[in-house]
Amino acid sequence: MNKQTIRKRLQNKCLSLAKEICKVRDGNQCQLHKWFPYIHLQCAGYLQADHGITRACKKYFHDPRNLTWVCGSSNRAKHYKLKSADECIRRIIIEREGQEFWDEMVAWNMSKAAFKDYSNVVWLEEQRQAMEEELADLKVGKDMR
Repeated sequence: MNKQTIRKRLQNKCLSLAKEICKVRDGNQCQLHKWFPYIHLQCAGYLQADHGITRACKKYFHDPRNLTWVCGSSNRAKHYKLKSADECIRRIIIEREGQEFWDEMVAWNMSKAAFKDYSNVVWLEEQRQAMEEELADLKVGKDMR
């Protein structure tokens, strides 16, 4: 197997683990509707991990702290900037992970720097291992944060 194939498999595995961590951490329920029950938006569609900071920002692409478990209608509303869903997701992440982490993600996303580790097999392997451990801890009820 060549290095490019290994890299792509690790990237996909890391994203899969990040989504599973998000699902377990958020109790497999739409966080937008949990935190903002009076939002005038029907909770509908399959549940999915929503990126607070754009998916194009590879440094945080598969960081579970950047993900929030939401229903399809919440994800769509955020994308189209409806009902302040994007602001709601931002507030959920800040409440859950802290303002400092949110500011760190925003600063990185605004910079022109490319995140070279995203294609580094050693870094990806370390991320995979750390997320597997985090997921195992979450599944036994131990939140490591």
